[in-house]
Amino acid sequence: MGEIDFPALNSRQRLEKLAQTGLLDSPAEAAFDRFTRLASKLLKAPVALISLVDADRQFFKSCVGLPEPWASRRETPLSHSFCAIVISNWLPLVVNDSRVDPRVSRNLAVRDLGVISYLGVPLITNDGVGLGALCVIDGVPRIWSPEDLEILDDLAAATITEIELRLGLKQQQIVEESLRESEERFRGAFDSAAIGMAIVATDGRPILFRQERPGRHARPFTLTKFRTMSVNREKESRPEHDAERLTRVGRILRKSSVDELPQLLNVLRGEMSLVGPRPLLTRYLERYTAEQARRHEVLPGMTGWAAVNGRNSLSWDQKFALDNWYVDHWTPWLDLRILAMTAVRVLQRSNVATEGHATSPEFMGTNGAAVAAPVLPVR
Repeated sequence: MGEIDFPALNSRQRLEKLAQTGLLDSPAEAAFDRFTRLASKLLKAPVALISLVDADRQFFKSCVGLPEPWASRRETPLSHSFCAIVISNWLPLVVNDSRVDPRVSRNLAVRDLGVISYLGVPLITNDGVGLGALCVIDGVPRIWSPEDLEILDDLAAATITEIELRLGLKQQQIVEESLRESEERFRGAFDSAAIGMAIVATDGRPILFRQERPGRHARPFTLTKFRTMSVNREKESRPEHDAERLTRVGRILRKSSVDELPQLLNVLRGEMSLVGPRPLLTRYLERYTAEQARRHEVLPGMTGWAAVNGRNSLSWDQKFALDNWYVDHWTPWLDLRILAMTAVRVLQRSNVATEGHATSPEFMGTNGAAVAAPVLPVR
């Protein structure tokens, strides 16, 4: 092992992963410098490097004791790299005297950087992609011991853990940015859609209604729906019933359940699921019994078992019993069945509201024993 395996070094997967780290051409950081300092100190080597090997160069993310001008440049061409040999072969490289070692004696790092003895181990990600090497260098011949290799290998593992953390953070940022872009596209679609124009034409803006609701484990999130109640009435003294606050468009949206569509934004963000107990008001949390609070053991849904088995015609006790039955009996097939039943209920437009209310009367807490719900068996 002494030649650089350029096909392995230039693999698309490896170069893409290296770019994803965001470490190439980045400034020095204490998080990485501590590994090279430790390597230099523990192995009593004047030079220690974290080398990230690109297609045509090696970039030093961290370097201790490297002579000028290389310390300022923080890179060399691959003609001056032992680390490229390490990563292209996926194996540690132990060189006691480079001048008489046929594997590296012609490498220009011997002449120009004074690399006489070298010990390097590969930096390989958890998914098996080689990024570079952690190495120590001395300007005189040296016999590296198995203990030296073990120490360097441990430090390399710590280094790759730091790199993996960076990759995880960057991936999270990419996902969050993607979700933000998706949300903006959805919002733009809602603003320009016929529904949005109908809401604006009859009652002005805003088109969307947002309210904090408790999600899984009662963690709060912002629910998004099409607005169905009058803005002006909301500013006045509150009417006796929500039904009096519904706009003409709002009544149509609620009967068809179209007002729920913007909750797809919540599903995209991982705050809701397509199927699950419906997200209720935050102030209800302190009114639940321990049994009723079990509904928050799963993500809330756009539709649910209670929604397709009576919806707002049910009492609160019946709804909670159905929600808990869903929690206890969840399967993917049950979700599919609920989605199919939801389509039928939407076409029937049944059980949307209770008399005198836009949806259901407010839940004030349970007095006495809970009423057993008519739970339908799953076939």
